[in-house]
Amino acid sequence: MLPKKVRPFVHGNKADAADAQAIWTASQQPGMRFVPVKNEAHWRCIGCARN
Repeated sequence: MLPKKVRPFVHGNKADAADAQAIWTASQQPGMRFVPVKNEAHWRCIGCARN
């Protein structure tokens, strides 16, 4: 999920527990879009492009 979509659900100060609860709450919202997970080959490709 995009961090900017999760941020409105964070209550209080930034903490791991608050972030986890915000992620869970955001994931339950209808219409929430998820970012695909990048695999190892994708990260290698990004690393090559930076060199």
